[in-house]
Amino acid sequence: MKRVLVALMALLVAGVIVSSGAFSFPTSLSGMGFPSLGTSSYGSSVPDSLTGYSTPASSLSVSVPTGDMQVSTPAQTAFNNWNLNGMEFFSPSNRASLQPVSSLPASDVNSILSLLSNLPTSDQMSQYYGSGSATATATPAPADTFTDISSTIPADQIIFLEVSRNTMLVDPTSQGIIIPNVTMNYKFSDSNKKLNLKRKDGVDYNASQIIFGFSDSDDVNNRYLFDYGVGHSVGVGVTVLFQGADGRVRISVDGVQKDLKPGEKYEVITTEGATRTVLSVTNWGLIPRSNVEVADKL
Repeated sequence: MKRVLVALMALLVAGVIVSSGAFSFPTSLSGMGFPSLGTSSYGSSVPDSLTGYSTPASSLSVSVPTGDMQVSTPAQTAFNNWNLNGMEFFSPSNRASLQPVSSLPASDVNSILSLLSNLPTSDQMSQYYGSGSATATATPAPADTFTDISSTIPADQIIFLEVSRNTMLVDPTSQGIIIPNVTMNYKFSDSNKKLNLKRKDGVDYNASQIIFGFSDSDDVNNRYLFDYGVGHSVGVGVTVLFQGADGRVRISVDGVQKDLKPGEKYEVITTEGATRTVLSVTNWGLIPRSNVEVADKL
């Protein structure tokens, strides 16, 4: 009989509990034996960056079905019901300052003003540079070193200038055989510096220390002339503007000035139609008078 009463009492208590549909649940997980968010179950501390997040007790609900007990947590959004105070990303101290950059220190400003006060005034500038606009300084002409030697030729020497004019056909194959016509009034050997002149009546061979030779080779007409002049040129106008003691000369040919030292040559080539002309002036320099021979025949 006692067993029946105990069973009835147990059923009655269970019915009351079931009819109520719920019972109180600890407001924190630690009450259920779970570790709190601040300390792990292993005794190690949870990082400080996580301690700022707290889970309100109201966000947890417990449903106790007639079977096994289950605990469910509602889904959370990224920032739903979370405490963001511990997140340094939102700290105003980490944001870019909107305040204007401070001005230069007074000490720097004073130094700059001191330097500016030492600059020359406009009046001082005009005295130094002149009141008007700057004028370009003309570049001086280069010194004429070619004429920096004596113009006196040694008495036992002469200067021999040879002017050569050679006229030829651009196409020499178009010319037939023609007997050449040669007039020889001088011969010159540049290796021996030997000058032979055919005597001319009325010429004073001691009147000048410059002798001009002129060779005119006309291949078109097969005429060849070798002539000379004492103190002046023949055939082509060549003027000596300066003569040096070492045999150098400054000449003018058709308005063109050239400086020629011994052994140098000036040459001009022109082409007109079917003919081509080569004009050259060679300075053979000094020749001993003893190497100049005047004869009736060459």
